Amino acid sequence: RLDVELIQCDITNSKDVENAVQGCEIVFHCVGVGGSRSHAMKINVEGTENVLNACKKFNVERIVYLSSIVVHGEKIYNGLNESSPFISYNDAYADSKIEAENIFWKKTAEYGLSASVIRPTYVWGPLSQYYTIDFVQQMKTNRFYLVDNGDHDCNAVYVDNVVDLCLLCAHHPKAIGEAFIAADSDK
Repeated sequence: RLDVELIQCDITNSKDVENAVQGCEIVFHCVGVGGSRSHAMKINVEGTENVLNACKKFNVERIVYLSSIVVHGEKIYNGLNESSPFISYNDAYADSKIEAENIFWKKTAEYGLSASVIRPTYVWGPLSQYYTIDFVQQMKTNRFYLVDNGDHDCNAVYVDNVVDLCLLCAHHPKAIGEAFIAADSDK
């Protein structure tokens, strides 16, 4: 749909990642999977290390990492912000994102890479199976339920807003070394 070159690679294979990163000025690291603990750690943590090593090797100007709000615990709470502590709650995906983000900050500092982190809440938009299409299909079959009668915030973010934040982080000098929570306003 877009005028982009797609390169297939195995993020756990450092040579594949180097081939994908070579020649790039800006890298958006958007990989994140769940599943078993070993699978999540292999993809999310090893993959992040491979991306960072390739960025250092090829002198990438800027790297933007899409982490996740789950690094702050299993519930979004009032007062939560980018400096809130990471909270492990024995979830393979969340724990792997915490470890990957810790490695990201350590290695970007060590390598002198200009970097930012984005921690999206629940991303929704066109073609989003989990947070858009599934809900509509549930409604069509009368299998859709509102938790607590729909009286609480959803804490979602529209995909275009995440993309806008990614682009801002890729270019704005004040974004370097910063983390951002991506969530839409309740207004």
